[in-house]
Amino acid sequence: MPFSSEKLSDINNNPEAQDYVQQFRQSDIKMESKNELTALKVSPEVQEYIKALWKEYEELIELLEKVKDQPQTDETTEEQIRIINRLATLIELMTKSQKNNKIVVEEEKNIDQEPISEQISRAQEIMGKGNVFDHEAIKIAFGAENIKIDIEQIPLIPFSDEELKRAKELGQFLILRVNQTADGQSLTMERINEQIQLKLIQKNLGKPLHNVGWYRDEDFFLKETPQLSWALVTKEVIPNSKSKNYLEQTTEIVSYLKNKVFAGQEMPKEYKQAIIDFENVKDKIALLIDDDENWPEATKILEGLSITKLTRQTPVEAFYDMNVDLLVNKGNRLLEETLTWTKRRNYEGELVSIGYVGADGYVGADGANLYGQEPDSWGNALGVSLSRSLGSLSFKI
Repeated sequence: MPFSSEKLSDINNNPEAQDYVQQFRQSDIKMESKNELTALKVSPEVQEYIKALWKEYEELIELLEKVKDQPQTDETTEEQIRIINRLATLIELMTKSQKNNKIVVEEEKNIDQEPISEQISRAQEIMGKGNVFDHEAIKIAFGAENIKIDIEQIPLIPFSDEELKRAKELGQFLILRVNQTADGQSLTMERINEQIQLKLIQKNLGKPLHNVGWYRDEDFFLKETPQLSWALVTKEVIPNSKSKNYLEQTTEIVSYLKNKVFAGQEMPKEYKQAIIDFENVKDKIALLIDDDENWPEATKILEGLSITKLTRQTPVEAFYDMNVDLLVNKGNRLLEETLTWTKRRNYEGELVSIGYVGADGYVGADGANLYGQEPDSWGNALGVSLSRSLGSLSFKI
């Protein structure tokens, strides 16, 4: 925080209090504009988090202007200091989240915060140990010698007990995603494939990828990594998401959030806003999808939607998740006879799907397949898995 208010308990006739307010008004707060926030070099989840904080920041700035125009009393001075303290906290959280490419919440600064080890134990009690892939499970999957996990850097679990109970009811698992190898290299899809290929063969579990073909030069294969975060992921594609195009799948995601994930619970405002934003452009997207020349514009819009960023996996996240489950749960295969449509486009502008892992009778009977598909495509096996890293505790600041 830029100023300290520890000595401001006595507001009456306190020059320090007045000076504190004045300093903040005159300070140069170098935060990105709302438009520039969309260009931050951070993961989509962190970007959405920062945008939510920025929205609160703007609202408080407006409130501060209104309060300072009121007659100056002890109450209005206290209110200004309360607002200023909150603004300073928001600046700190936005700055740290951007710098670390990680969701930083206020609770993490509280020395009384429940240790991550206790959070993990409770999550295992609620969901069952086989449904919680913590740092120890990740080491089993990749090998402790291959993966870099610093217990002090593991983020707090952003989901409440109620969310974890609901996730268990809906057949979801909780997974810690990491982004670096033991020697500090980026944990890309290419590197995951290299690291676990021999291990899968030795365990008679086939190959990680069926054939590294058309996507060998794509950024999502060579450069992108999972975000260091916890995620709740469905074990199967969500109901009613097969045999639908990308837009129709997104509508099913919205329905699933409303009627299953947050049924009887308060939906975080970030998801609410994402749904509103989607509804506002849905008709426009529908027209573009049916246009033989302009469908790439539809995929660009779909990829950029907050609801897409908040609820779908990237190709590397889906690949990471399915292989951690495969290696830890000894042969269990996610997406065995299905594909999940991810939130990434290929160089051609098509949306990438991944799956058909180890399914007899399918081309992917020996490793996962990836496809690039136009947004109006559909298939009997093409659905979408729900994956979310932002929980109710992410916003409880």
